[in-house]
Amino acid sequence: MRKSVNSGRRPPWMVTGALAVLFLFVVVGIFAPVLAPQDPNVQDLEARLLPPLSDGHFLGTDVLGRDVLSRLIASSRVTLIIGFVVIFFGAVIGVALGLASGYFGGWFDSIMMRLVDVWLAFPFLIFAIALVSVLGPGLDHLILALVLVAWVTFARPIRGETLSIREREYILSARALGASRARVMFLHILPAVLPTILVLAALDLGAIILAEASLSFLGLGVAGDQPTWGGMLADGRAYVGAAWWLATIPGVVIFALVMSVNITGDWLRDVFDPRSQERVSRLMVSLGKDAVAADTSTKTAVSSARAL
Repeated sequence: MRKSVNSGRRPPWMVTGALAVLFLFVVVGIFAPVLAPQDPNVQDLEARLLPPLSDGHFLGTDVLGRDVLSRLIASSRVTLIIGFVVIFFGAVIGVALGLASGYFGGWFDSIMMRLVDVWLAFPFLIFAIALVSVLGPGLDHLILALVLVAWVTFARPIRGETLSIREREYILSARALGASRARVMFLHILPAVLPTILVLAALDLGAIILAEASLSFLGLGVAGDQPTWGGMLADGRAYVGAAWWLATIPGVVIFALVMSVNITGDWLRDVFDPRSQERVSRLMVSLGKDAVAADTSTKTAVSSARAL
């Protein structure tokens, strides 16, 4: 039984490490202008392609002599801004449509679900590439394209939970007391689905970060001289043999951030899901201990009665 309990649990050190890495990235993104040792766009051709641990360049320089560490720090702010803004607006749109679809049902629900099916028929990244190609590069166009892709991630799960919650007794009581539809949806149903929204947001954030890096790698990301991790990967791919750090370090940074976000999302899912394996296993262990204790007490009572 102990083996089954541990198999469904993520090691505490892994969750703690993921939260620490995520917190570190957020702090670096917020204080990027202060933490960057140099201007990320200043070129120094005499110091081009310096390896890591060089004097004045901890992570080396790129082909134009720009400091790699400063560019990584500056890129973190852009990545986090895009990620959190896309998740926020995608959640607002998807949750609102999911609540309305699940609560009203009928023809509106049918139309919304068919629209979601059509949206999901297109691969996530290909759809984002097509939208950015039409809209053109730029921060606002990139955020708009990713929001148009991300909202379906929230709509269908929230609609499913709303279908179940709307039939509960406290919802029926609120409707019987004359509560408006908007009040029922946003004051009674929405708080009940907040854990699901948090889990979906955490799990979707990693996909958004990868999508932004992929679009930047293809030259469809943020326009201008703003550095991005995907752009750094694209610039360094031609120098993998001569300057391995130009592509390796941004790749490791993207991997670390996405992995920490995914582990955090899985942990939140385990915390908020009452049907998770960990909670079920703990319940089974608890029930097993109670059953053993009850059986022991019964045997003790029978033995005492026979002795008397």
